[in-house]
Amino acid sequence: MSTYSYRIKTACGDDFSQVEVQVEQEGYQMSPCLASTGTVLWLAWLDWDAEGGAVMLKSIDGTFPASQLSAIGEWCQNPELIVDNSGTVHLVWEERFPSGSRIMWCCGDLSGFSSPVEVSSGELCHSPSLDIDRASTEICLLWIDEAGDASIELRSWNGTGWGDEESVYTTEERIWGAFLSKLPEPLGTGVIWQQGCGASSKIMGYPLGGSEPLELLPFAGPAWSPVSTLDDLFWAGNEGDGWEIYIHDLSGLGIGRQESAGIVPLPWIVENPVRESMIISLQVNSSAFESDIRIYDLTGRIVLSRRLTVQPGVETRLDCSMLPSGIYMISFREGTLPGRFVLLK
Repeated sequence: MSTYSYRIKTACGDDFSQVEVQVEQEGYQMSPCLASTGTVLWLAWLDWDAEGGAVMLKSIDGTFPASQLSAIGEWCQNPELIVDNSGTVHLVWEERFPSGSRIMWCCGDLSGFSSPVEVSSGELCHSPSLDIDRASTEICLLWIDEAGDASIELRSWNGTGWGDEESVYTTEERIWGAFLSKLPEPLGTGVIWQQGCGASSKIMGYPLGGSEPLELLPFAGPAWSPVSTLDDLFWAGNEGDGWEIYIHDLSGLGIGRQESAGIVPLPWIVENPVRESMIISLQVNSSAFESDIRIYDLTGRIVLSRRLTVQPGVETRLDCSMLPSGIYMISFREGTLPGRFVLLK
């Protein structure tokens, strides 16, 4: 008989020194997640026993007592929690059965919650994620379907119901942990995930409405378990002797024009991301610019070098079609800091 026991605790305060036990009962209390309406803080978690994993929910202040929202006897895992603009709480989880798995959802507030319903259509759906699209303010539900090739599926909440299911991306490789996030400038909002495993694992991104995925960290080596905040991407790497946590600034990848008094103006990229050909321009009241322009990949290797002349007010094109899609650095003049751009093909 196992003697292990897990409880759920929360920590708060400026230094997170106020620690409280939120789930007292013995057993395997796991996978906690929090969401706030602004006035009520909600906690969801898994209560594991010999019958499987039960999805539990409570309000931290106790006005909504601990309640099981998944069906009795079902084997559940990976709960996710979010609150929409109306204050409604949305809860999703993965429900497993002998022939596969599906994504379940319910919603409610302090007055009660709806009965769970299936929101996925595939036979092997798992790893749900709830996020807010900051452009549209809609709640987006993502999950992975591995009934055939691995695919990332998406549904959006319109305020009264879930929109149609759509496939964001499909690959023959394994996918883990897809979630909605800001992408490197100027790509906007998209999906980030880990693709592959072992030494080939990498962090991928896909702009919503895009045409193909982008490897976000080609310089990082094996990269695992990405998560993001508003402006930063974090991941785990084991390229050295042990595991390390890395951070990458998502806001520092764009290139804009530079116009400062007393400084010789440099060209700028007119459209970023670049597609096939880079369009370069120079401000009208400056002198013609001639220099060796170098493009580097994110390991620092020069992948393209051209002697280029850019005339003021005239758009000049640099063919980049021989390069694969990715994030690159460009230097317009030796001794100046390189800028970054995204190539999409």
